Amino acid sequence: MKVRRVVRAGVRRAFSLLEVMLVLTIIAIMTAAVAYNLIGASEKAKIKQTRASMAVIQQGIKSYQLEKSSPPPTLETLLEGGKMAILDDSKKLVDAWGEKFIYSPSPAGGRDYQLYSKGPDKTFQTADDLDVWKAE
Repeated sequence: MKVRRVVRAGVRRAFSLLEVMLVLTIIAIMTAAVAYNLIGASEKAKIKQTRASMAVIQQGIKSYQLEKSSPPPTLETLLEGGKMAILDDSKKLVDAWGEKFIYSPSPAGGRDYQLYSKGPDKTFQTADDLDVWKAE
């Protein structure tokens, strides 16, 4: 007696539900990790941009002080004077989050003036505030 083997053409093994769910979970975890890193990089870039704007304003305040022997009463004073203005663009008076810088010409902590950004949370006097005098 001969045993016949039947070969079925075109038979394919399908993925189980467990295998599909595992692949989807791995993809979701990888996507979340990438998104988290991109968001973190964006915030770091905004902080650097804000610090750079604060440095420009600080130089403007120094120029004003050399000219007038006192800090300007407001930051807007640095924009006055047309072509002779110390700062040439009012956009420099806002941080990377679109908030105005907080400026006070009154001395504090041995400094002639105070200059702050509210930081990412847009709330003053919280841990994420940026101070022109503190390099981070």
